[in-house]
Amino acid sequence: MSRRWRRSLISILTLYRRLLAVRRAHLALSIGDFALLDAEGDVLAYERRHGAERLIVALNLGGRSHRLELPDWASDCRPLLSTVADATLAGDGALLLRADEGVILTTN
Repeated sequence: MSRRWRRSLISILTLYRRLLAVRRAHLALSIGDFALLDAEGDVLAYERRHGAERLIVALNLGGRSHRLELPDWASDCRPLLSTVADATLAGDGALLLRADEGVILTTN
């Protein structure tokens, strides 16, 4: 097995572990209500809500960057997890999603 392949497997394993930890820490992701958000192009975005907790999951399923306009209630959100090193909030109520990026945002 090449080093590059090994690093890729470790990276995927690390991402899965992070996703599982976030799911365990936030009930909204496992038992919360689900609502689709308006999104264009190759972006799938939805809200998960449980009690006072509201999360946004945004997935760019395409090969180019997209801008996702966030709902008004999410104006003070912050990235909880991203499939890349850092999620990019535009600062004007939008999220910039790179190609094949997934992001979980929290308002808490």
